[in-house]
Amino acid sequence: MTPGEGAASRRATRVRRGRGFSRIAAIIAVVLIGVAIVVLLLSSGGNSNQYKLVFETGGQLVKGNQVLIGGAPVGSVDDVTLIDNGQAEVDISVDRPLHEGTSAIIRATSLSGIANRYVSIQPGPDNTPELGNDATITQVD
Repeated sequence: MTPGEGAASRRATRVRRGRGFSRIAAIIAVVLIGVAIVVLLLSSGGNSNQYKLVFETGGQLVKGNQVLIGGAPVGSVDDVTLIDNGQAEVDISVDRPLHEGTSAIIRATSLSGIANRYVSIQPGPDNTPELGNDATITQVD
């Protein structure tokens, strides 16, 4: 091997290493961007409106039960607690704002099973003011 051949071989090796590093860096950047997009979508989307419903009884509701409007799922039950007067306070999250005049009822998904319930929402008219986030809806069926 002549002196020039050794130097050319070392340069070629450095170039190959540089390309490999660039590829790895590009792959890592793409993965990090993908993770950032997924986190943004999960944290900013969906159930952004929270409300409290007050029922005489919790009717076997549990966290995770669905909230439906007109038979279409719009959210879920976040928590069910017993309040001082013996009534059930149900925290829900829904993907749309609710208006004054909204009412709710607890329904069974089928005749069999335990805790197979959902909250059915009858929204108030669109021409009434929107309820604020964390509003309590006490007019329930």
